Amino acid sequence: MTLHGVRPAVAVAVFAAAALVSCGGGGGGGSNAGPPPVVTPTPPGNNFVKGVSGVAQIPPSAANTFSSSMLGASADGTFVIQSTDTPGTPSGSTPTLTEYNVTATESAAGVTSSTSTARVASAAGREGTNAALPFRPHLDPRTAALQLYHGRSPLTVAVRGSSVQSVRRASDIPVNTQRTFHVQQGTITGVGGTCNPPKIQVGTGCYVDRSTHLKAVGAHAYVWVDDAIDASYNLTQADWNATAATFDADYARETAAFAPAFNAALAPYNGTTSGGSTYTQCNANGGSLAQTFPPYQATPDLSGADPHISILVTNALENTGEGGYFDFTNLLNDQELNCAAHPHVPSNNLPMFVIGTDKYGSGNTPDENYWRTQDMPRSLPHEFQHYLRALNKVLVADLVNTNGPHGRFDDAFVDEGDSMLAEDLVLGTGANPPQSPDSRVLAFEYLYTPGNFSLTAFTGYDANPLDTSQTPTFGFFRSTAGNYGGAYLLARYLYDRFGGDAALHRVYADLTPGPANGANVSPIQSEANGEAFAQVYGEFAGALAARNTASTDPRFVFSPNVLLDGLTTVPVPGGATWNLRFNGPRSPEDLTAASPGTAARIKLTPGTSVSIKLITGATLFPNVAPAGGAVVSATVSGAPPSAVNALMVQGAYHDTGACFGPAPGCT
Repeated sequence: MTLHGVRPAVAVAVFAAAALVSCGGGGGGGSNAGPPPVVTPTPPGNNFVKGVSGVAQIPPSAANTFSSSMLGASADGTFVIQSTDTPGTPSGSTPTLTEYNVTATESAAGVTSSTSTARVASAAGREGTNAALPFRPHLDPRTAALQLYHGRSPLTVAVRGSSVQSVRRASDIPVNTQRTFHVQQGTITGVGGTCNPPKIQVGTGCYVDRSTHLKAVGAHAYVWVDDAIDASYNLTQADWNATAATFDADYARETAAFAPAFNAALAPYNGTTSGGSTYTQCNANGGSLAQTFPPYQATPDLSGADPHISILVTNALENTGEGGYFDFTNLLNDQELNCAAHPHVPSNNLPMFVIGTDKYGSGNTPDENYWRTQDMPRSLPHEFQHYLRALNKVLVADLVNTNGPHGRFDDAFVDEGDSMLAEDLVLGTGANPPQSPDSRVLAFEYLYTPGNFSLTAFTGYDANPLDTSQTPTFGFFRSTAGNYGGAYLLARYLYDRFGGDAALHRVYADLTPGPANGANVSPIQSEANGEAFAQVYGEFAGALAARNTASTDPRFVFSPNVLLDGLTTVPVPGGATWNLRFNGPRSPEDLTAASPGTAARIKLTPGTSVSIKLITGATLFPNVAPAGGAVVSATVSGAPPSAVNALMVQGAYHDTGACFGPAPGCT
């Protein structure tokens, strides 16, 4: 599996107060036919919404208490409990997130009784059979980590050039040209590790210099190949040609969906009005230089005079858990970077991004076909979206649109979600594109344990992704596979619901400053046509719980090409395919257990009460066993008043068998 702009490791709704599903009513948005609700005893308290066939929203309350009822004849239900907090990504080597205590109960049946059909996992292991992946998830956590700053860029524009349309050239660089690239290295956790030679340490980071040669040139791609990729990888000139051709095919679709890849006003700074603009430039100690040329130096050419993006294919990322990355600093020169950070990894001074080669499985076996048909094609659109975002939301905003707001970086959950979405967009044109295999695998990683992942923090509680033992340690980790999956599902939901490419254009146009603390959700609200984040986040959770079966309300459905419940297959190295079975968002794990993955999931059954941990910014989806007329209630302790959403979802779905692996273990 390939994760981009993030890494695999170890997410979802708020709704408008009192916005019950039908006008003035008390509940669900579904229109599926079903038996009428039975009369249920009204529970204590005043935040009760009668259950319906479909999705019933329960309004927020200052006390964070919620209750609803089960239908007289129903399949399993899902009681959605969501923190509408918007925490930012925590910093430090041991990130942590706030956890709230949830007490949830299901009463005995109110009118009729029913035997639960829920399949409860035993304490011996997880439900279903999840095999060890024969490939490394492809994530690119470095994309967010390498930003010298988050939110508004603190760099100061020193000299502005004039906007002149440059003459485009077909190619400036001949094939087989040699170039040395500076390649960032590190572990996917973002902490630990040492810079052993030939790695070079700069501050807390590492990089390595790699000699490369230009192996293929497309209409928009320069494909540079690391000289260290030897014959043992079974990769040949045909693969480098395929890389260029694939990127050229993706280029038009992505630039239409997101934004242009170049801007004529971003020509290299040359000290005259015929050149482009530059940020303030500094010496190696961070001191400002005289604003003349020299000592000022030329900036990278982002004008499109040479309409190629450089794609570095390297094996320098092997065994780091990282499949590729985009580094914004390559779009600046070293003297611009000196003003923001010194020392720093040297800039490559190119419009570029990095993708990795790999060998697969425990035997580190090469698989040229898998790399050419799976790894490379998903890496290209993912990293290119990161490039497009930085160019248009930061550099164009700062250096070209001088009378507008300052450029801004989006939070990782927004940026990475759209990069995962890009992998879908290049597979089809127009509305409702197919899902890429990568998107489905990462969506599964989120849906398997959705309560473990905080959406806006892009951090989750999971097994240490670098611990390969049978009993890995658990903790909070940034940029996990589940975080990528949750961000992707939100991005896909927003894209399909709010206008496709036009919705993405609103995201790119939003340069609203974020809060001093916490995530900036303004781009999401712009994408949702101004709908409050808490509201759309809650509706997103309702759509996940409805699984494209329990409701036809447009707020609570996904595109039909998005698989939430059912069986599909994905290719794996070695020419094989594995089964991937979804059954919607699964019940929460016990986060107080030493190994949550081996404990039984937490579900509600008639006459029981359970305790659950709710991570700030995350969503719980506990299964509720059928019990006609039973009252289902929850109280969330410790959360800010009215900062929790709740929904009751009922319909014809099941809660069994989620798995990922080869048959017959997963069917």
